[in-house]
Amino acid sequence: MARRIAQYFRDAFVSAFYSEQRSIIWTTDRVLITSTMQSYVYPAIGKFLDLALVCELPTDAAYFSWPTVSPLIQNRRGYPDPLSAEVLMEHEIVYSSSVKEMRDLAKFNAPLNVLVTYYKERLENQENWANDSFESVLKPLGYEAKDFLLILPSHDPLLDSAVKEELGSRHTPQGTWWNFFEWSCTDQRFQRLT
Repeated sequence: MARRIAQYFRDAFVSAFYSEQRSIIWTTDRVLITSTMQSYVYPAIGKFLDLALVCELPTDAAYFSWPTVSPLIQNRRGYPDPLSAEVLMEHEIVYSSSVKEMRDLAKFNAPLNVLVTYYKERLENQENWANDSFESVLKPLGYEAKDFLLILPSHDPLLDSAVKEELGSRHTPQGTWWNFFEWSCTDQRFQRLT
């Protein structure tokens, strides 16, 4: 894969909302957001990446290569080894509780580790919050840290009003509604993924 995995995942995440836009109802309701992620977004990401999705093992969403899960499908039993996941993803609506999810991701240190949470502030504040919140979890990994991607909602007054107008409708958050931050092993901090 010529593109970096975090960029590819970003495209898959945004694409999931586009591809499922007629099915998704995006609101501020926590249960509905979680249900939307599990029912539509996680599977669409798996299709985009051509990876098999397993939910709740060991994280909210785990993506495995097809050769890893094919024997399990053929035998109709067993679970893939969590250490063989290509991507591990956690979704935490309450951003103040997201450190636990980042610790879970760091424990497995998959090739790509993704956390989606909802700290809604300006871009600069989000980057500072990400580093203040998670550097104590990721710095101990040093250069052994694989890719870590943090996804937060963008904070834009124009978009905020658009979201409020469309709550409960069939309109979904699109690509410009998200900020993506990638952990840099070299700089030991999150930086905006462009």
